[in-house]
Amino acid sequence: MIDLVLKRTKVRLGSLVTERHFGMMQIHHEDQGEVIEAGRIVFQETGLSVKDRSEVKILAKHVIRGVEQDHAIAFTGVSKGHMIVGGESVLIMEAEPAAYLAIACNEALKAAEVKLNMVKPFGATGRLILNGPESEIDSAAEAAIAILDKLNQERAEGR
Repeated sequence: MIDLVLKRTKVRLGSLVTERHFGMMQIHHEDQGEVIEAGRIVFQETGLSVKDRSEVKILAKHVIRGVEQDHAIAFTGVSKGHMIVGGESVLIMEAEPAAYLAIACNEALKAAEVKLNMVKPFGATGRLILNGPESEIDSAAEAAIAILDKLNQERAEGR
């Protein structure tokens, strides 16, 4: 599929995880039409449709408000992203399949002034951790949940 979409469109490969059941291919381009065309190609070549997508399930959504500095150090020690400092709030979201967290993360970061601490968007289940001011974390959580709900609705309607 990677070969097909890279040769037939102008998309670029953002990331790739090859795994038998829960692999992930992330592509991007500034022209959304290119990305949509790449998706159409994948569906055509596999004989699948939007209705065949897995339903996304939010397994956990927790907001920790006003973390203590020692708690912040624990988060930061295991992350590859932004540092969490005492007083910030933290959003922890888990979902299955994990790949859906890539779009949830993107929407959350566009909707609010928050920082990405960690995202694991591959495998059966994944985790997203964002940090920032309390009100911004709440806005980020709303945006992440809204896009996942929208994807489930589109799947149900076959769009």
